[in-house]
Amino acid sequence: MTSRVGDYFGSTELPGEQQAALRRARRLEWISLAYLGTGVVLVALVMGSSQAMKAAWIEDMLSLIPPIAFLVATRAAARHPDRDYPFGRHRSVAVGHLVASVALLTMGVFLLYDSGSGLLTADHPPIGTMQLFGRTFWAGWPMVAVMVYTGIGPVVLGRMKVPLAEQLHDKVLHADAT
Repeated sequence: MTSRVGDYFGSTELPGEQQAALRRARRLEWISLAYLGTGVVLVALVMGSSQAMKAAWIEDMLSLIPPIAFLVATRAAARHPDRDYPFGRHRSVAVGHLVASVALLTMGVFLLYDSGSGLLTADHPPIGTMQLFGRTFWAGWPMVAVMVYTGIGPVVLGRMKVPLAEQLHDKVLHADAT
């Protein structure tokens, strides 16, 4: 069996079981990016003036960061040591973990600020109506449908990523999965 660039972490070749797990994890991260990208677009389309949907949209955009961080970090870590990095780039995984945690922190701070300011100002923006296929609908129904769509996929994908994160001992993948 020939080795590919992704089958290494620096100059260390991964065992066959971990090579397969890493390939599967990368594939799941690409699927996650595609799924989350469609979710971001759908939430933006139905958002209206809803603060909850605005928070969901920002959360969905920030949830793109951990999969990207994992893909970039594993690609960088797979490169062989060279003159500039004689011990390899395996620490890029730690940088990916930091990036993923900052994304989660940013979301938490935004929710705290947005919810707190809305509570203090007693702001209650109404959910209006929208025209769809020539009919008038309460805008909440498409919002509910989009929230169901954006809620199911990450749970399923996350459950598929947890065993891979444990097998690979990868903090970035584990942060994304949970």
